[in-house]
Amino acid sequence: MRRCPDCKRDISRSATNCPLCGCDVVLRDEINKRNRLIEDTTWLKQRGFDTAGLTADEIGLKKIREWGKELETEENREENKKNQEKNRKLLEKKALSVGVAFNTQTTNKQLRSMIREKEKELKKKRYQEELAEAKKKGMTIQQYRDQKFKRDSIGCFIIFVIIILISYC
Repeated sequence: MRRCPDCKRDISRSATNCPLCGCDVVLRDEINKRNRLIEDTTWLKQRGFDTAGLTADEIGLKKIREWGKELETEENREENKKNQEKNRKLLEKKALSVGVAFNTQTTNKQLRSMIREKEKELKKKRYQEELAEAKKKGMTIQQYRDQKFKRDSIGCFIIFVIIILISYC
């Protein structure tokens, strides 16, 4: 079935004229095909494709493929932009948690290196504090860390046991 372009009535595929308004449906279909072909070839030529020697069906298929690729690249650009914004927000959040000062002009690469430097400083500071505590207690740094680990693991185990007991009650 197809529709008459004027009265929008359904007519059979084999009919050449509309029984209601009498318009020439076949002629209208050919005009529409020709207009679509012209539109497709100009669209392809604007994007630098050669349409010489291609049939109307091949031109239509090529336009559909290229149009799909354009949409895909546009979606990829939008997705990449969203990912970059998301990564920037995560970097800024990490920089704030570490205590790095930055502004909007700071690039992601600069921000990452600043965060790395600050983390190294904090790691050194923690090591110096642990070393000072170990010396106060008359232990080596490894003995101090082992003792601290045992104390922390016992605390976690006690909390775990309490949670299990509460859940069974």
